[in-house]
Amino acid sequence: MGRARFSLEAATEFIRTTASSEGTLSECAVAWAKYCRARGYGVDLARLARLPFAAEEKSLARWFERLRRAKPPGERHQGFWFGVNEFEEGGQSFEDFYWGVVTSAALDVDPSEWGWGKGAIGPKGRYAGSTILKQLWAADGPVPKSEARHVFVLGYVALVAARSCLALPRAKRQLRRIVAVGYDEGDLVLLGALTDTGFTTEAEASPKKAPKPQRTLAPATLFRVERDIHRQKGWLLDSPTQRSGREVAYGFGADARRKKPVPLKMERYLGGREMDFSFTVLDVPVVNRRVADIITRHDPKSVQLLPVTLQGSRERYWVLNVVAKVPPSHFKAWTKKHRRPVAEASIGRRLIARAGVVHSALVVARPLAEALVEAEVTGISLEPITREDVA
Repeated sequence: MGRARFSLEAATEFIRTTASSEGTLSECAVAWAKYCRARGYGVDLARLARLPFAAEEKSLARWFERLRRAKPPGERHQGFWFGVNEFEEGGQSFEDFYWGVVTSAALDVDPSEWGWGKGAIGPKGRYAGSTILKQLWAADGPVPKSEARHVFVLGYVALVAARSCLALPRAKRQLRRIVAVGYDEGDLVLLGALTDTGFTTEAEASPKKAPKPQRTLAPATLFRVERDIHRQKGWLLDSPTQRSGREVAYGFGADARRKKPVPLKMERYLGGREMDFSFTVLDVPVVNRRVADIITRHDPKSVQLLPVTLQGSRERYWVLNVVAKVPPSHFKAWTKKHRRPVAEASIGRRLIARAGVVHSALVVARPLAEALVEAEVTGISLEPITREDVA
C-alpha cells in the first residue's frame, strides 16, 4: 500500500478531531505520530511513547491557567496565537512555544495579518517551557531532524493548543475567539473559531460584502504588487505541485521560461473569497483569465502563463512566471542619473518585471497598473516603490 499524501487541511481536521477526544495528551500525540508515519514522515513510536507526556500535560495546564489569570483577555480580543520559535542554549538547539492574544482576527484572514497592535497581549511568562519539544530536538529523539520534525512539532503544538482551549469554561468558549498555531516565519494551522461545542471553520452569518479592489493610483510611474487579502477578505493559496504531489518551486529565481511546463495543481491554504490576482504562501503569483488577458495584452514578452488546476474552483487559473528582471543596480543608476525619486524610474519597454523589492518582488509600470485598477482587479494593491524597496 502506498503512503497517503500529506494535506495541511486534512491534517488540521485530524488534529481538531483528535484533540476533542477523551484520550490523554500521550494518546493524542501517538495518534498524530501514526498519522504522520502513514504519510512518509518518520517517527519512532516506541521512543515517542517513553516521553513524559503525563507530566507535560499537567505542567501545560498550570501554565495556561496562570497566563489567563495574570492577563485575562477582554471581549475585544478576537484571537489566540500559539507561536513556535527555535532557541539555542549551551550549544544545543531546541524549540518552545508561546501564547499571545490579538485584537483582530478572522477565519478568512491569514493569521500573519492579524492585529498585533495596541491592545494585543504578550504576557510575561508566555513561553511554555515544553519538555517534550526539547526532547524532540535531542539528537537521539524520536523524530529525525528533517521536514518530519517540522511537521510533527507543528501538529503537536496544535494538539496542545486545541486541548488547552477546549478545556476553557463554556462562557469563555462562547466568545468565538479564533485560534491559530504556527511558526513565526512559516507554516501554520488554523484551528478555527472556538465555540462551546468545539472548533468551527464557519464564519457567523452576516451580510456578505463584495471585495473592494483598489480604485486609485498614487502619482508614480512604478508600483510594487502587494497581496491584499486582509482588506478584501481573500483566500491564501498553497504552493503549486505536480500531479505526483511534488512541490514545484515556481518562484522568482530562474529568470527563464519553462521549456517543458508540467501539469500543475493547487489547493487553498486558507479559506476566503476567490481573488483575481493572488500570491501563494511562498509568493508565487497566480492569476485568473481576466488578469492573464490584461497582462499579456500589455506585455506578453515579459511573462509566461503556466496552467494550474485549482481544487474546488470552476475558474481557470495560471501561475504567472515573470521572466523579465530588473536588478536593483538599475534603480540606483537611474535615480542618480535623473535625480528623481525611484518611484518615477523607468524599466524601459517592460511593463512588468521582477526586481529587488520586498515581499512579492514584482513591479509594474503605470500603464499596466492603470489597466489593473480600471478593471477593478481583486487580491492586490499597487504601492509606489521606494528606495528601501530596491536596496
